[in-house]
Formats: sequence, C-alpha cells, structure tokens
Amino acid sequence: MIVMEMGDRFSAQGLYNLLTRCANIRNKCFRLAETRIYIDSNQVSELAVVLTDYVIATKEVDWLRELIENTFYYQDPDEQQQILEIAQSIIQGEKPDLPRLKDLSSRRDILVQTFAEFLEQSPAFHYDSFLLFRLKRYRDCLEQYIEVAIDEYKLEQEYQNFVETFRRLLRGRPFHCREVHLVYENDFALYDECYRRINERALRESFHNILRQGAGVEIEPSVLITLIALSPETIYLYTEQLQAGMVKTIENVFQERLVVRPELSLPFHS
Repeated sequence: MIVMEMGDRFSAQGLYNLLTRCANIRNKCFRLAETRIYIDSNQVSELAVVLTDYVIATKEVDWLRELIENTFYYQDPDEQQQILEIAQSIIQGEKPDLPRLKDLSSRRDILVQTFAEFLEQSPAFHYDSFLLFRLKRYRDCLEQYIEVAIDEYKLEQEYQNFVETFRRLLRGRPFHCREVHLVYENDFALYDECYRRINERALRESFHNILRQGAGVEIEPSVLITLIALSPETIYLYTEQLQAGMVKTIENVFQERLVVRPELSLPFHS
C-alpha cells in the first residue's frame, strides 16, 4: 500500500479528484482519509503519471516565476511575464526551431521517472517533503528552459528595438514616391509605379552611409534599406510567403503603408 500525506485537506482533495479521473487507475484501488491518500502499490506507474500531471498543474508556473526572479534576477513584472510566456511556449513545443532545444530533456519524462523510482523505494511519504528534496533534476530542467527563454526574449527585444529605430527613421522622411511594387519569391524584386525594375544598388549604397552615420544603425544592404531610401507612400507586396523573415520585418516597419496582394495578381505576372 502506498500512503501519501498531503499538506492540507484542499491539496489532498485536489489530488484525489485527479485520481478519480484517471482511466488507468481503478476506482477501488485508492481512498482518501483526511489529508492522506491510500493507493494500491500495484498502481505505481499509473500513480507516477498522475502525480506528474498534478505537479505540472499546481507548481510549475510558480517555480518558473521563482527562477526568473530569484535565479536570473528579472524583477520587472512585465519582463517576468514575457519570459514566462516564452518558456511555456518552448515547453509546449511551439518553438521547435530554436537551436538549443535538442539538448534539453523532457521535464515531464524526468518527473515520471523520479516519481516511479521513489514510489518503488518509499511507499509512505509526505508529498511536500518530496517536492522540497527530490525534484532537483526537474528544477534543473526548468532552469534550462528559462535560460533558453531569456535568450529568446533578448533576441526579441533587440529585434523590436531594431524595428522601432527604422520606424523612427521612416517617420522623419517625406514620401519620395507614390508607390512601389515589391515581389518576393526566393528573392526580392522591386518595381516603380509604372512596373519598371528599380536599380537598387545605387540607392542602397548611398543610403547605407546615411543610415550608418545619421541613425547609428549598422545593417547589411538589403531591400529594407532600399525601401526606406525610396520612402514610398504605399508598398504593394506580392508574395505567398508571408512568414518569411524579411517579409515580416518589412510589414512591421512599414505597417499601414504595406498592402499585401497574392502573387498571381501581379499586373505583369506573365
């Protein structure tokens, strides 16, 4: 028989309710008495899964916040929340392309394994003491996720500063033309309002020096610099690849000046 002593009746009832909803645990194999839960020792692997779900549901967010504040010293609530949201999206698999993720362990697998091994050796235990002394691997794993989240947060902050610098620069420039047409397939091609190809090289080279000296921004010559040099009233963008990095940056910098159209709507598509 496994005996778990919970910290209070509320916690005991919460875990008991979770057990009742677990399809893999037979209802007659466990019972609740005050702050104690008794469960058949044949249910170790199933109980390890339930306890893992319970820890994640009740403790994980608080522990992530604690790490952000006390280990990485982010005191501002807004920064804490942004880092927390990034960490949660990483944990939930919403950012699979981050380079460091392949080196991170599954915090869920660590919890299940830790509970299963402990329950085999210690069938009677106090739940709060277990959380305090037995979850170092799990906490270390959360800390690694926070490290990756902070790196991602810093990159996002740098990107937002980069975009805001170009927005300010753009706001300070008058319109130099009424419209331009920008086509993106595997590369960018830029056309004037009469659909003639624009020679971008001279524009980029001349404006790159102005940009570096006047705005204090260092960036490799690109279509973004050309567009800022032209400062069009409207940019018509023809592409099917709306998630491409530079496409998103152009959208973020030019905002309402940008009009996205399907690539097939090009007047000179043929």
